Amino acid sequence: MKHILTWVFTLLFIRVPICVHLFQNNFFSKPLKSTAYLKIYCAMITIQVNEKTFEVHTDFNILQLLKQLKSRQDGIAVAVNNAIISKNSWESTTLVENDSVLIIQATQGG
Repeated sequence: MKHILTWVFTLLFIRVPICVHLFQNNFFSKPLKSTAYLKIYCAMITIQVNEKTFEVHTDFNILQLLKQLKSRQDGIAVAVNNAIISKNSWESTTLVENDSVLIIQATQGG
């Protein structure tokens, strides 16, 4: 019983607040450096965004990714693993380990 209480205490008062703090401070929005140990600790996945490696939470969707990257949501196209994702599906499309995301900005010109 003591081990279960220790685990619950660790989960609720140490692990979760640390992960929440890291997410709120955009710690995981930067390219992967030395955050590999936090991947397991905070239930993280590795994805590629325009050929750069990022760590994101396991329940991350395309809309959250765009907000995290401070990307515009108008005039862009998003593909995941070479499949275009329609804008109305961005919120329901959850990213998984090793997904390759391509964000393309529409431009004008001749």
